[in-house]
Amino acid sequence: SLRSSLPHELFTPLAGILGLTAALREDLPRLSPAEIMELLADIEKSGWRLQRTLKNYLLVLDLQTGAAPEEILPVLGGDDPPAAVTNGATTAARRHQREADLTVRAAACTITAQAADLITLTEELVDNACSFSRPGTPITVRLEATGRLQVTDRGRGMTLDQIRRIGAFRQFDRKKHEQQGLGLGLVLVQKLATRCGADFSLASEPGAGTTATVVFRPAAV
Repeated sequence: SLRSSLPHELFTPLAGILGLTAALREDLPRLSPAEIMELLADIEKSGWRLQRTLKNYLLVLDLQTGAAPEEILPVLGGDDPPAAVTNGATTAARRHQREADLTVRAAACTITAQAADLITLTEELVDNACSFSRPGTPITVRLEATGRLQVTDRGRGMTLDQIRRIGAFRQFDRKKHEQQGLGLGLVLVQKLATRCGADFSLASEPGAGTTATVVFRPAAV
């Protein structure tokens, strides 16, 4: 699965960057400012897609080391967890042009986690919600004072069998829904949650949506 998916996810955005750059160079004298901005936006989109694919792939490889949470994790407290959650959620929503669908309610809390891990974990959960729900439907992100994080969408959902078979480089119904990506999102969430000593679970119903829950360990400041 990796051998068939990874080259596509690397070369497709790279081809877009090179092709659009060539078009911009050749047609620049004839292009209007609006057309130039549109081409630049497409180049940027392809660049971010390539960057995210490489980042996620390398992060999964790094997480294979299985380092114990106690050895690497600081305490994250106060307004830092809400800021990290909001950062990750808005980044994913902006990438899908779904900012209007996103609602974030994040309370101050104290948990065992790295800020970068919390940002990535939230970003991947919201990205998954955006990918599996239609534009115009709500996506809700909630971080409670207890350290409980939930991301809910009203998308197509998953079956129990699909949830059980979540694994690296696997996307369900990829051809049917013309999905992009390596299927790394939920794998990253699983591994980051494990590194934080947190509990990760999915509740989903086909056709009704999905709620992803991560319960972080509380920690004293």
